[in-house]
Amino acid sequence: MGRLLPFLALATSVQLLACGDDGSSGTGAGSTTTTTASGGSSSGAGAIDPGSPHTPEGGCKAGFVECASWCVDTSTDAAFCGDCETACMQQGNGLTCEAGSCVPGDCLGAQCGEECVENRSSNADHCGSCFNQCASDALCFDGGCVDGNGDGSSCASPLFWNVDAQERVGFRFTPALTTPHTFPCGPLDPLPTRWFRFTASKDQTVVEVRADGSDDFVLEAFDQVVCGPSDSMACNDDDSGADPQLTLTTTVGGTYWVAVGLKGEWSGKSASIRADH
Repeated sequence: MGRLLPFLALATSVQLLACGDDGSSGTGAGSTTTTTASGGSSSGAGAIDPGSPHTPEGGCKAGFVECASWCVDTSTDAAFCGDCETACMQQGNGLTCEAGSCVPGDCLGAQCGEECVENRSSNADHCGSCFNQCASDALCFDGGCVDGNGDGSSCASPLFWNVDAQERVGFRFTPALTTPHTFPCGPLDPLPTRWFRFTASKDQTVVEVRADGSDDFVLEAFDQVVCGPSDSMACNDDDSGADPQLTLTTTVGGTYWVAVGLKGEWSGKSASIRADH
């Protein structure tokens, strides 16, 4: 499997561009504070945690070995069960890995503690390897943590990436790195919101957010950096429990911003986003 592809050009070919690189962040109106989910504020730099590096390059944690450029536990990993060459999914459906052997079971991916992770390529809590947690200002792409080139705390400091295929990237919601935003769809109260940015290379772009846990998100897109009500292109709050999705009419070379709002309490699990046409 390929490792980190240098920054995004999604098969839609969307390229996310930066507004700011440091820990400080602001709102679209130019504020320099980062607002927490509870309504308090904190320094962006202080709110960004370093994550928990756990890679072959930096050293695998005890109990893990390097397989296909990932750190894996061959006793419970269905992709590398018992050794680096044995994949339970190649031996039949419904097999998981226990004690280094393929047996019938429910976890077809990596058993990371109590959690079954089926897609480590875009899970910011288990990025490529169990317990390889990306920092709050980083993204998980193709099983590795990449710089988000912004902290995602506001429209003025969005996260962005570039990729060569229709891949989703994982992010940590991190309520400390949000600004309150009121969405025209869904709840009318301000919600803690994470921000992204992209440049379209097609005339139609689909943006989708997917929760790895029980989180319920609402999605809005803008065509101006102010990200004000008059700049809104579309909004989606999928009350059915499905992942919110927007289909945008975009201009090749045009820059767009995406707000991801959290309804209710954060589950503590990562989420992922993709921009596609």
